[in-house]
Amino acid sequence: MNAPATPRLHLQALDILRGMSALAVYVAHLTQQFLHPDAMGWAGQALELLGVVGVAVFFVLSGFLIHMGGLRERERSGQQDWAQYARRRFLRIVPAYVLALVVYALASPHVHSNMITEATWRGFVSHLFFVSSFVPGEYQSINAIFWTVVVELHFYALYPLLLRLTRGWQPWAVFGSTWLLGMVFFFGASALTQAGDVRVMWQHMAPGLFWKWTLGMLLAEMAVRSHAPWLRTLLSRTWLLPAVLLGIWAGTFLWQQPALALNYKRFVLPFFCAALVGLFLFSGLRHWRSALGEWLGDISYSVYLWHPLALAAAAALPLPNFGTQVLVSLGLTLLVSHLSFKWVEQPMMRLARTAPPAVSHTRPNLSETRS
Repeated sequence: MNAPATPRLHLQALDILRGMSALAVYVAHLTQQFLHPDAMGWAGQALELLGVVGVAVFFVLSGFLIHMGGLRERERSGQQDWAQYARRRFLRIVPAYVLALVVYALASPHVHSNMITEATWRGFVSHLFFVSSFVPGEYQSINAIFWTVVVELHFYALYPLLLRLTRGWQPWAVFGSTWLLGMVFFFGASALTQAGDVRVMWQHMAPGLFWKWTLGMLLAEMAVRSHAPWLRTLLSRTWLLPAVLLGIWAGTFLWQQPALALNYKRFVLPFFCAALVGLFLFSGLRHWRSALGEWLGDISYSVYLWHPLALAAAAALPLPNFGTQVLVSLGLTLLVSHLSFKWVEQPMMRLARTAPPAVSHTRPNLSETRS
């Protein structure tokens, strides 16, 4: 059966959401660097949660954009050039990441930060070859946020395998299979390993987190193939935004019960983050335009990579108060991120677009995306 014509989507609002998510991660780490969130009660928990929300939204957005590109490519050509897919994903993510890895590794002996640890050859090599998720004690070494970039690259590798293994399945079944895999990974790690680095490593491997990414795939099915029209209709109601935001922050009201709050963040929060992305896709929020917000969306990947170093630099300077620490760290973050986007990311994206197409004999498909 031929898929229906692809509806026209307005993605500028998603750029704004992506920029807001990058700033949310920055604010969470700013709180950890300069304040004492554990002593702030609910407010501290709410500020730290911004980091979890930002990462979850990034995962959902990535799954949406990658799968949307694939669905559209299938409409055009009926096949997928996986070599070209790999090339584009590599050029989009890896050059900026490797540059940041080298800079952080060189700077780490001279930096005092709760997010940056002194690099070792073991840690550097494991990050360079994207295997830090499998090396105990290294998944958050050097720069604590690098683990999400490594996991994202693993998602890119899992995506073609998932489509091949679930060919012909309904979208909800595809998501359900990844959710079940995630539960097996998480609870299996909890049952078979002792608390510590090994358990944390297993709980943060890509197969165990892939279900958060495939939530974005569900949204792409809704956007491109009009899957689950009832849910799309629900997510077209802008008035749902306060309820979704309440759902996102509901776990913070459990701050006096840490175990329950942690499980809420792990297993419930991603669904509300996916709903937030859905509102920016289908409700009146999709018409939101902001030049500043779209610029922040453009540089969001670099913001994510470079803000820990900017925070550490601000912490090392003799600044008089928290307000100047915010101004200096945010200014450094935005400046370095803009330069990284202009001199590293944009040239690589242009190279990816001009790469000659390759002939593929594999199915299904994916195309260049904006993620």
